[in-house]
Amino acid sequence: MNLPIVLTGCLVGLLVGLTGVGGASLLTPFLLLIGVPAPTAVGTDLIYNTFTKLVGALQYWRQKAVGPRWVIALAAGGIPAAAGGGILTGLFRHRIGEDSFVRHSIGLVLVLAALFTLFQVFSPASAPRSVTETRSRRPLKLRYLVPLGALIGLLVGITSIGAGSLVAPVLLAWSKLKPRQIVGTDITNALFLSAAAGLTHAVFGTVNYHLALNLILGSIPGVLLGNRLTLYIPEKPLRTVMSGLVLLAGFSLI
Repeated sequence: MNLPIVLTGCLVGLLVGLTGVGGASLLTPFLLLIGVPAPTAVGTDLIYNTFTKLVGALQYWRQKAVGPRWVIALAAGGIPAAAGGGILTGLFRHRIGEDSFVRHSIGLVLVLAALFTLFQVFSPASAPRSVTETRSRRPLKLRYLVPLGALIGLLVGITSIGAGSLVAPVLLAWSKLKPRQIVGTDITNALFLSAAAGLTHAVFGTVNYHLALNLILGSIPGVLLGNRLTLYIPEKPLRTVMSGLVLLAGFSLI
C-alpha cells in the first residue's frame, strides 16, 4: 500500500462525490503531473474507472434508475470505438515511443469536458422541470446516439476522459429521462466504455495495476464521504470551481 496514492484516490473520490465531475478529468492530469507516462496514465485511470463505475452502476440498476435503450444505443457505437482508441494509443506507444499525441489529446478533451460541465451547471435546461415540461421534450432519435457513442468511445479509449462529461448534457437536453435516470444511464455507459478501453490498454501493457489498486482503495471511502457531504455543501459553486481547474489543466496540456 502506498499511502500518498491511496490518499490521492480518496481526494479524487471525495471531489467526484461532491461535484459529480468525472474522476478521469481529475485523476489523469494528476498522474501526468507526478510523471506517469501518458499512455500508462490513461490505461491505469481506465481500470480505476471500471471498478468505481461498476459500484455506481449496480446501485442505479437496483433502483431502476437507468435508461436501457439509451445505454444500448450509446454502447453500440461506443464499445468498439473505445477498444479502437485503446489500440491506437498502444500502437503510438510502441511505434513512436513518445506520448505527446496522447498528452495533447488529453488536454483537448479536458477542455471539452470542462466546458460541457459548465454548460450543465448554468444551462436553463438543468433547471428543475415539471412532469409536463419533461414529457413535452422532443427526444433525440436513438439511432443518432450510435455515432455519438462512437465518437465519445474513441475519446475515452485515447484519453480515458469524456464518458460522463460529454454524455450527460446530451441526455439532459434531448431525453425524457429524469435527472436520476440521466446519472444512472451516464454511469452505466461509462462503465462499458472504460471496461472496453481498459482491456485493450491491459493487452498493450499500458496499465500500472499497483497504482490502480491503491487509487481504488482510497476512492471508495472518498466517494461515500463526498455523497454524504453534498447534504451540507452547495454543489453548483463546487462544480464551477472544479470545472475551472480542469479547464486550466487542459490548456496546460494542449
